[in-house]
Amino acid sequence: MPLLSAFTPIGLLELSGETSDAENLYATIKAQMSPAFNISDSTYEGCEAYALAMQLAWARAILKRVPRELHPATTHDLLTTMERDWSCTPIATDTLYQRQLRLVARKLLMRGSREEAIVTDLIAALGADFLKLNAIPSTDAANYPTTATDVGTFPAPSTAPKFFKMTTSVPWLGVPYSVVIESINASAAPLVGEKLTFEPDITGNAEAVTLTAVTPSIVSGIASSPYTVTATFTKAHSVGGWAITGAPLWLSNRYHLQVVLTATAATNATKRALANGVMQRHARSCERWSIAAATSSTQVGPHTCGVTITGATPTGAAANF
Repeated sequence: MPLLSAFTPIGLLELSGETSDAENLYATIKAQMSPAFNISDSTYEGCEAYALAMQLAWARAILKRVPRELHPATTHDLLTTMERDWSCTPIATDTLYQRQLRLVARKLLMRGSREEAIVTDLIAALGADFLKLNAIPSTDAANYPTTATDVGTFPAPSTAPKFFKMTTSVPWLGVPYSVVIESINASAAPLVGEKLTFEPDITGNAEAVTLTAVTPSIVSGIASSPYTVTATFTKAHSVGGWAITGAPLWLSNRYHLQVVLTATAATNATKRALANGVMQRHARSCERWSIAAATSSTQVGPHTCGVTITGATPTGAAANF
């Protein structure tokens, strides 16, 4: 049991039955001064000895706390200073524990994008809701498309990009077909022999085609947008789809990470935001990630194309799980 006395105010009281540091210091000072001074409780010298013992005890208590104050998981007095130094802004409802956890997560960023740093950060943010971080083995990595120029276009960096939108659709495949496109942001006219990527924003339906004919509209005797362009398409395209000249579309799952959460956490907006926040801080520019729900202790999925775990409608031809 802690010993309650004049030597154990708040801040010096410890869960121990041993004599407090302040009382031990007072006894030492009293023993050293008593031969020359009257060190009783009612004398000036006695009060001075008590005050000196308390000040030394406070200083010793602070020194004991220094190691804890230097660690973000246990800091208290330096919490505000650390938050300012590491650019952590707490919200009004954050508890002391939540603020310390945020500092721990920020400190992990110093360890970079190593797997163990990401896993440690996810555990700190999500606890038991985080189950596993899956990485695609290099032997299973795949590229889309197999040949980059089948879908993407890679003009010289000095070439100004051109942006167009389709005003007619492409229903006929495998034969030359004409489609009308209109210029966006005053883009320059398309040219015969130029490559355009149609619908680059729809993974699985994007394709690069070479223009075999270009017919501009004539307004007041001047050639201008919209343009009728002819090419041989292998995929159908809808009205409103993009067509652009610079679309470096070449994807790989070599650096795709799968964050596996419990089934409940994977559909919880707050938990997903925490997981995404961790991945945004750690992931390198070449890495992507997705959140998956565990269906058992050893299995994720099966996944269904076009259906997400949150019930949202994906914008592409297949959902990104």
